[in-house]
Amino acid sequence: MDKFNPCEDGLAAHCKGRRYISDSMEPVLRLSNVSFRHRIRDYSSWKPWAMKDGAGLHSIDLDILPGTILGLIGANGAGKTTLLRVISGIYKNDGEINRSAESRRRMIGHMPEQVRWEGKVSVKNTLKLFAQMHDENENIDKLLSTVGLSTKSDTPLDNLSQGMRQRLSLACALLGNPKVLVMDEPLNGLDPLAQRAFCIMLKEISGKGVSVIISSHQVAGMTDLIDRVALLHQGQLLIEGNLDSVEKSLGLDGYVLVSGKGWSQQVRMSPKEALEKFKDKGIESLTPKPIDLVELISAATGINPEEIGFELTNNDMLPFKRLEVEEE
Repeated sequence: MDKFNPCEDGLAAHCKGRRYISDSMEPVLRLSNVSFRHRIRDYSSWKPWAMKDGAGLHSIDLDILPGTILGLIGANGAGKTTLLRVISGIYKNDGEINRSAESRRRMIGHMPEQVRWEGKVSVKNTLKLFAQMHDENENIDKLLSTVGLSTKSDTPLDNLSQGMRQRLSLACALLGNPKVLVMDEPLNGLDPLAQRAFCIMLKEISGKGVSVIISSHQVAGMTDLIDRVALLHQGQLLIEGNLDSVEKSLGLDGYVLVSGKGWSQQVRMSPKEALEKFKDKGIESLTPKPIDLVELISAATGINPEEIGFELTNNDMLPFKRLEVEEE
C-alpha cells in the first residue's frame, strides 16, 4: 500500500498537536439514514417465540474519510458496537451505505472488543491459520513486525500479556490489507505504556491511508489520537467533527484548570488571563481542562448530567436533534 501523506496532499494541518482532515475528501464509506433494531423477546405476549424491536440505531448519517482516525464515543449502551457491526457488514441495516455488505466485509478489518487467545499454538502459526481461512497470501513476518510481535512469533498464546493479545487481534484484523479498520474498545485492559505504544501504531497505520474507527466510552484518553470524533447517545449520532470544533460548537472550549497548594479552580479564559487573575494565589499548575464524556452528552442533549443513564433500557427513544459543526 502506498504511503499516504496528508500534509503533502494539503489535506491536513497540525494545530495543538491534532491532525485536521478536510471533510471535503471523498469518503471511503458513506452512511445515509442508517437504522437497525435488535430483535428481543416480547414478554407481553404469551407466545414464547414472540419478538419485538429493541434498542438499536436511528437515522445515522456518517462519512468515513480515508486516512483518518475517527473516535466513536458514547456511554455504555449508546450503540457503538452495533454501529461497528453494521459498518462491518455483520448486521443487516435499513437505510443506505455506498458499498454492499459483501464489499464491506472484504475491505474492512474488524477487531472485536475481546478475543480469548488461549492455547499452546504459537503466535506465528495462529496468524498463518487465520491467513489460510481468509485465503490470503500474506507476508506473516512483515505483519508481525508491523504490530510489534516479531520477538514473540514463537511464543505460545497462553504466555502472552494483554497488550500482546491486543496486538495479535490487530494483526488478524490487518489481514488482506483492509482499507478500513474497525476497533471495539481496543485500549481496554492496557496499562498506560501499552496504550501509548498501541496509539503510535494506529497513527502509523492511518498514515498509510487506512481509515480507523475506534470506539470508546471515554474521550480523555483519545484526544491526542483521533482526528475526528462522533458522539452517539441512545442509538443516535448527535454531533461529529474534529474535537476542537465539537468543543466549540457545544460551548466547552476555552476552559483551563488552575491549581495551587490546597486549591483548584476551573475558569473559562486564556492561560494568560488566568495567570494574571491568580498570580497572587500561588499558581502551581495551569492546564487545559480535559473534556469529560458526560459533559459532552449533557451539552449535546440538554440533559442534566445526573440524569444521563449509562445503559439503554427503553425501546422507544427520545429523538435528539443532530448538531452541526463549523470547521475551519
